Parts: sequence; C-alpha cells; structure tokens
Amino acid sequence: TPRIPKAPALIRGKMPGDVFKSLISAHKKVAAIARSSGLSMLSLEAPPNINLRPGDVYDVATLIVAELSWLHANAKRAAAPVPAFHPGRRFPSHCFQRAGLLHAQLSLLQTHVEGQREWLSK
Repeated sequence: TPRIPKAPALIRGKMPGDVFKSLISAHKKVAAIARSSGLSMLSLEAPPNINLRPGDVYDVATLIVAELSWLHANAKRAAAPVPAFHPGRRFPSHCFQRAGLLHAQLSLLQTHVEGQREWLSK
C-alpha cells in the first residue's frame, strides 16, 4: 500500500465552503482514529448555514495539522515528518483536491491502526 496515494482529480469551480466541509469531514476521521486508539479529541461540528469568513478554512486545517502532529509525536517508531514547503498560489479547487488526498491518507491510517491500540506510546 502506498504511503501517499495518488491525488484525486482536480475539480474546477470549488469554493472555500467546499474545502471547509471536506476538512470538517477529515477532522471526523482524525477523531475516529483517536477514539479507536483509546483517545479522545475535540469534537467539531459546523452549522449547515455557517457564514464562512476567510480564515475559517485555515483554522480547521490548522486544527487538523495540530491533532495529527500530536498523534505523530506519540506514535511508536514513526518516521520523521516530511518537511512542508510553500506550494505557491493556490485556489479553492487545489485546496479541495489536497483535502481529498488527506481523506485518502486518513483512510490508510485508519486501516493501519484498526485494532492496534498499542501503536501509540501513551
């Protein structure tokens, strides 16, 4: 199984709200991974008619990165994270595509840790 799956197709015309919804769904996957590992994490719900502000997508993404960083820091035998880089100017469709890749990676992680509470060094 590849560590980094192939990115989903780019779908043009996506808006920040689409990215926000995708990231909220990704956060639920992170929380499910934590729960299956005997941990609890912040529960995040967004009202259906939320009035999004420019920083809201960034805030949810930051929360996901923080929680994944915490899981990684507590994982046994975890390889060093790949350094981040600035990808240049991106539009909501690009961010939506990357969120799709995050979903695929979280699904791989969920499969990997199912029934293995000991994968974390709590």
